Amino acid sequence: MAVELGDHGEIRKEYAYLLLVLICIYIAWFGWSWGPLGWLVPSEIFSLEIRSASQSVNVAVNFLFTFIVAQTFLSMLCYFKAGTFFFFGGWVVVMTAFVYFLLPETKNVPIEQMEKAGTLFFFGGWVVVMTAFVYFLLPETKNVPIEQMEKVWREHLFWKRIVGNKSSEGTKIVVVAP
Repeated sequence: MAVELGDHGEIRKEYAYLLLVLICIYIAWFGWSWGPLGWLVPSEIFSLEIRSASQSVNVAVNFLFTFIVAQTFLSMLCYFKAGTFFFFGGWVVVMTAFVYFLLPETKNVPIEQMEKAGTLFFFGGWVVVMTAFVYFLLPETKNVPIEQMEKVWREHLFWKRIVGNKSSEGTKIVVVAP
C-alpha cells in the first residue's frame, strides 16, 4: 500500500476500497478489544469514594489525547507516510505489555476488596514511571529567572536536540497552520 501511494498522493480505486475495508476491520476490532479499556480500567481500580472524581479526570485525559491524535495524524501521515501506522502499532505493543504486566486481574473480586487486588503495585509502578520522567526529562528551574528559561532548555541533555542551539532573541515566532 505504501509503495502504491508513493509521493503523488493518489491511489487506484481498488486500493482505496481495500484501505476502507482495513479501516473498518480496525475499528471493529478496536471497539471490542482496546477501545473500552480506557473507560473500564479506571472504573474498576479506584475505590468508591474517589471513583466519580477519577472518572472525570479519565474523561478529560481521554479527550485530550483524542484531540492530540486527531490534530497530529494528518501531519504525521504526510511526513512519515506508512511509518505513521507503524508508530501507532508500536504503541499497541506498549499498551499490550502495560496491560499484561501492570494491570491486576479483577475478575470475581468484590469492589470493596479492590485495594487488596494489586492496585498498590499498579500505582507504585506509575510512581516509578513518573519519577523517571521528571528526573530525566524535566530540567531544574528553581531560582531560574523566566528570561533564562530558553538557556535551560537548550542545555538540557534531552531537550537540546529538539530546541536547538540558536537563541530566539530578536526573532519573531510565526505559527503556520498545516
